[in-house]
Amino acid sequence: MRRLNLIVLGLTLAAAACTLGPTTPGQVITPDSTPAEAVPTPVPGGQPGQLTPEQIQNVSKATAQIMAMQDDGSGNLQPLRSGSGVVISANGQIVTSCQVACNAPILVVLLARDANLPPEALFRAEITASDQSLDLATLQITQNVSGGSVDAASLTLPFLERGDSNAVNAGDAVHVFGYSGTSGSPVASVSGTITGVEMGQVGGVEQRRFLKTDVAIASGVSGGAAVDASGRLIAVPSTVTSGLQGGATLGDVNVLAPVNLIADLGQDTIPQPQPGDSKLPPALEQDEFEPNNTFQEASGPLSPGQVVQGFISYDDDVDVYYFEANTTSAVSVDLTGVPAGVDYDLYVYAGSEVAAKSENEAGEDESVEFRPGAPGRFYVAVSSFQGSNESESYSLSASYDSGKAAAGAVSVRGSVIDGNTGRPFERGVFGLLNPGVTCDQFFGGTSLNMGLVTGTGTTDSNGQFVVTGVPTGESYAVFFFFGKDHVCQNNWLNVDTASKDISLDPITLAF
Repeated sequence: MRRLNLIVLGLTLAAAACTLGPTTPGQVITPDSTPAEAVPTPVPGGQPGQLTPEQIQNVSKATAQIMAMQDDGSGNLQPLRSGSGVVISANGQIVTSCQVACNAPILVVLLARDANLPPEALFRAEITASDQSLDLATLQITQNVSGGSVDAASLTLPFLERGDSNAVNAGDAVHVFGYSGTSGSPVASVSGTITGVEMGQVGGVEQRRFLKTDVAIASGVSGGAAVDASGRLIAVPSTVTSGLQGGATLGDVNVLAPVNLIADLGQDTIPQPQPGDSKLPPALEQDEFEPNNTFQEASGPLSPGQVVQGFISYDDDVDVYYFEANTTSAVSVDLTGVPAGVDYDLYVYAGSEVAAKSENEAGEDESVEFRPGAPGRFYVAVSSFQGSNESESYSLSASYDSGKAAAGAVSVRGSVIDGNTGRPFERGVFGLLNPGVTCDQFFGGTSLNMGLVTGTGTTDSNGQFVVTGVPTGESYAVFFFFGKDHVCQNNWLNVDTASKDISLDPITLAF
């Protein structure tokens, strides 16, 4: 699998006249379910499936908060994002989520001395192996937090023993630890069960790619510790959507990356050029958009249809641009004029996820077309798969709808209420399928095709959502995700040509 060589992700990126179908307000829809001495892991001693206080302390002290940071140029570190990790050896080896660690300029490791205390920034670490498709990365502590060298052999950190993720079965207890808050908050934990497994090709072998769970995984907990009833590490929690590799994310979908996959991680495939590296940019850079090698340095915004010319001037060069799509109409991005004898690839990012990509052979143009799951900022990256050319440029253009309220499109907003408790559903995802697309077509495949989605909106603490840029004169199937559950109903929402912005308060669901 090809992968982008160098992308540094930033913080989370910014993202009433109608006829209803057979649903009326209040109707209930039935869903489909779908530093200290190294401490060995103690044996179970509490109730079945529960952890003892000693085990909780051990897991908590081995769970790290990982801060992706960058130097602001004056020696001060500025945070980009945060997540969790878990120490798996006394000498400072850590496993975490790739979305937490990959592409980060600097990784700071925070550890707590007690489960009830917030973590302290103690070390810096470097990636030793990673795989974006598995959302896994291993790190090694190499420096103290100030940047001084650390002898790994001298470390005696609390760590977790690894269990066997292939021995985990549906119904088994699982306990997830991580730092869901910002710095200053102690480690959080939540318990649940394993609900199933997802198989796939990993390293040319069909094996467990994800473990499914009913545990709700907050974004900051990604990369943390999922342990069994013996307190042994069996998986790493992830908020990457199961079955949606390379696609947009439909909220938190509660998956765990099996710990056995650590053995399948290759050497780090995201090299960071260092001063003096022969692959650093030439002294005379022709590209007027440079430096634009990271999300933070992205050039833009690109106007609809605007053609820009750039250069991939050295083998590790990456050019990053951005544009703002304010509706969910189709987007197309074209990379043309690729110089002969080189192979460039094209990627479009929605947040930290690849929304679309094109990886044709050497010398061929690249083109992608997709429909965004929601309006927002999108990043376009051009990278070298093989070769570079500092004297011949490529051409790049993006076609999209930049209008906030294009003619013939409306916004659909509403709130979703739990019919069992009367409380709002928070962090659920409400979405509309493209006209003519049925629930069976969307949910019947082995993965969810986001190209079939007109738009989505995530519910806030009041259960409220908004979907913008919905074309009028159409009938839509709608769906709602909440945790592991979903509901979908065909021909639920009819939007006539005279419709203005639509309110659907309230929508009552019973899971």
